Amino acid sequence: MRFTIRTKVLIGFAILLILSSLIQAFSFDITRNYITSQINNSQSVVAQDGANKLQEFFTGLNEVNLGLARNYKENINIASSSGQNNIISISKYVVNNNDQVREITYLSSTGRDIYKFNANGQVPQDQLNYEVYTDSFKTAVSGKTSISKVYYLDRELGPHIDIFTPVFDTNHSVIAVIKMQVYLETLRKNIETIKSGQTGYMYVVDEQGILIAHPSQEYVLERPNLSSRKIVTQTLHNQTSSEQDYIYKNEKNINMRTQ
Repeated sequence: MRFTIRTKVLIGFAILLILSSLIQAFSFDITRNYITSQINNSQSVVAQDGANKLQEFFTGLNEVNLGLARNYKENINIASSSGQNNIISISKYVVNNNDQVREITYLSSTGRDIYKFNANGQVPQDQLNYEVYTDSFKTAVSGKTSISKVYYLDRELGPHIDIFTPVFDTNHSVIAVIKMQVYLETLRKNIETIKSGQTGYMYVVDEQGILIAHPSQEYVLERPNLSSRKIVTQTLHNQTSSEQDYIYKNEKNINMRTQ
């Protein structure tokens, strides 16, 4: 079949249009993939920032408790009252200058209260008691720092934890345990500033999936168990997650994607 010059020109023009469309589609696909990768990279950076803040929070508390343990060890055997006064003054300072620290208790290895401090100062000797022999306390007595499970004093105060730090003598035997009661509202305030885009945010659950920190304190006080979210359960059990597991509906029935 022979084509006229006009037909050949039209066919050529049509081929150019098709090629142009293919090139545009290919370019759009590359751009879309690039944007998606950048979003994922951005979310990863935000997630890492959140993990860093979480680690900083607990590292800071651990350092404070280790400082108290060191101070107690240095002063407990001083014969004069100056040793006791140093323990008291340092403990009061820590409670009064750390919003997250609600109480500090010095315990014997058998669980007897030696000293206790809260926002009102030193607790009188006749109000001291014995520590419940929990797994966290037993771990500290064995020589390792431990953290209790999250608990609530009452509905309005929100979640707390206890950090137990052993105190060693010169023979590396545990002679006491320092228990620091920590209010997790400060942790909530720390992660409240972490944002991903306009709507993304960070929240923290405990080992059972119960919410302990979230931008909404009201939601935290409801004590929801978020283990029904696949991504939460799989993360807690170190299981491999599929892409679909990262997508779920939140408490407001809004589609969310975790990172």
